[in-house]
Parts: sequence; structure tokens; C-alpha cells
Amino acid sequence: MDTTHVAVDGWVDAIPAPGPRGTATFDLIVRPADADTTATDTPDTVVSCTSGAPQITHALLTDIQPGDLLRVTGNLVLMSA
Repeated sequence: MDTTHVAVDGWVDAIPAPGPRGTATFDLIVRPADADTTATDTPDTVVSCTSGAPQITHALLTDIQPGDLLRVTGNLVLMSA
């Protein structure tokens, strides 16, 4: 597995869900950075995210609603399917 530190801007499509051991999971929808110049049928990317930080997990589970914009920073772990 490769790990890279990244920052990604996107929006939440559904209410985050509680995960195991005090975590929260959610999908971040990311539009291509050059959306103005790409084809209109270019798909968005779905990034599955998990947070274990207590304050962030609490905010995700109590404050975040579908459509809210988020900037996510952390380690991106690429996993094979």
C-alpha cells in the first residue's frame, strides 16, 4: 500500500455514519480540478473517508449535512480492489 499526504476539497453526499472504535465514515464527492475545461459527462470522484479524531468525528456525526463542503487533509491510502 502506498500512502500520500493530500488535501482534497469536495462535498458530502450523505450523512456521515458512525464507524468502529469511535470513528466516523463518509464519502467525499470531488469534482475534477479543471471542471470548466473537461467534458460535461466527466464523472466526479468518490473518496471514502474515515476520521478517528474525536472532535472531527463528533462534528461529522452531529453537524454535517448532505451538500456541505469540506476540505479533507490527511493520509490517502491507495488500496487495491
